[in-house]
Amino acid sequence: MTLAVKICGIKSPNAMDAAIEMGARYLGFVFEPRSRRHVTVNLAWELAKRTASGVKNVGLFVDPSDEALQEVVHKVPLDYLQLHGTEMPSRIEEIKKQYPHRIIKAISVETKEDLKQIDEYRGLADIILLDTKAPVSSNVKDLYPLPGGNGIAFDWSILSDYDWRGQNWMLSGGLSASNLGQAIEMTGATAIDLSSALEDKPGQKSIDKIKEFMKVAKSLSV
Repeated sequence: MTLAVKICGIKSPNAMDAAIEMGARYLGFVFEPRSRRHVTVNLAWELAKRTASGVKNVGLFVDPSDEALQEVVHKVPLDYLQLHGTEMPSRIEEIKKQYPHRIIKAISVETKEDLKQIDEYRGLADIILLDTKAPVSSNVKDLYPLPGGNGIAFDWSILSDYDWRGQNWMLSGGLSASNLGQAIEMTGATAIDLSSALEDKPGQKSIDKIKEFMKVAKSLSV
């Protein structure tokens, strides 16, 4: 098994180059304006041009309008559109009809009951990404205003016996160099997504942390 790593929230050429050099399979650009990892269309275009062969560019959107998608995809060379909001299956179908890009659909989970959402998108999304449901209590709402990228893990044991039946998927939420081995052992994930664990400051990727994490990821690949 080779562990496929997606590094999301790329904002600088140095981070982009380090991720490619260390073997990341997917690189994510965040087009959600509220995110501290947000990139402009022009910056994403400049970064995406640096992509090496075999590395896939991913554009992350949260409940995007048609206009927001068009503004990005007509300029930035993306391979995947990651939909990280409350997009219903009907909206996924609309987007698939308009664009040739493959689709990553993020689903927020906390308990085993939340896994029932997967069936709604099974076969419709090319990859289903499981991320931790954002906290909603008033004292932390301002700290975690978005549906992903919050650096919080969910209970991985809810996936221990889940039957994916051929559906490609990614594990996300609170992954780090220190807990990656445990996460893989508990879930059987062969593809992972992370962002905040690789930052020195909110929204700013650390080259050293990227390299450290990728070394651990490679050591878990057999």
